[in-house]
Amino acid sequence: MYKVALVVGHSKCFSEGAMNEKTGLTEWIFNKNVVSALQLMSWPDDVEILVFERPPTPRGLHDVVVEVNAYDPDLAFSFHANASGSGLASGTEVLYWYRSMIGKKVAQIAQKALVDCLGLPDRGTKPIAHGERGSYFLRKVYSPAIIFEPFFIDNDRDLLTALSKFSDLVVTYQKIIKEAINEIQSVF
Repeated sequence: MYKVALVVGHSKCFSEGAMNEKTGLTEWIFNKNVVSALQLMSWPDDVEILVFERPPTPRGLHDVVVEVNAYDPDLAFSFHANASGSGLASGTEVLYWYRSMIGKKVAQIAQKALVDCLGLPDRGTKPIAHGERGSYFLRKVYSPAIIFEPFFIDNDRDLLTALSKFSDLVVTYQKIIKEAINEIQSVF
């Protein structure tokens, strides 16, 4: 049995993450819908998907990491959307812990699939070290973990692309998860 943790980035009550000023759509709302759609999809019998959400407290990230580690997944994915503050940046990137070779490989798989799906600029995979954005999650989760940043939510064109390709994006995430499982099978 392969256990996969899906973590909705940010939280409903404490911080919904980045937001698009025109639509009011936040990364928490967008990704809550993505993860809900993934839960409804058909998965192989040997794959167990469990969803985690940050509790709406200042220690929410710590608490969700503890919950994910207690689940003991084979892989963990955190769903986000980027923001630049200017609304001008565009593109797709995937973050992984700089010392995780499996994380790096899964990030490469994810990056290619997300760029192919959305057609946004390829900003590449990003190795994350201590103190950088996303480092707490990537460093503290025991399993290989990655953070998806498929588009800039504060860029109107990026957001329109993600919304218009929402179904394709969900299917792409499922494909990424299945390919990641195949990758860890080949390692162990």
